[in-house]
Amino acid sequence: KSRITVMALSNVSKLDKPLLNSIYDAVTKRNAKMTREMYYQNVAGDKENGFTMEYELGSGTSMAEKGKQVHFIKKGQLISITLDDPAADYPQDIGQFDNLVTSIDVK
Repeated sequence: KSRITVMALSNVSKLDKPLLNSIYDAVTKRNAKMTREMYYQNVAGDKENGFTMEYELGSGTSMAEKGKQVHFIKKGQLISITLDDPAADYPQDIGQFDNLVTSIDVK
């Protein structure tokens, strides 16, 4: 079953190393294997710092999942958007997830 989670944390000015470490650690504690990590300068249509990572959980099992997290700062808030998806559904769902990310508007 696909899950999308959106969270916001106020009063964040930048994606510094301690914050990125806490984000990364939350995923690796789930025994995830990182498959891609990237820093962005243009996430959700603004020139804000951002970070994204893709990962796999339970690879090779019937419960295998793939996921993607996107984190960016906008108007003093850390916005985190996560997709956790059955591995078989990920290729067809990732485009919709990426569209959702680019449509986020923080008021």
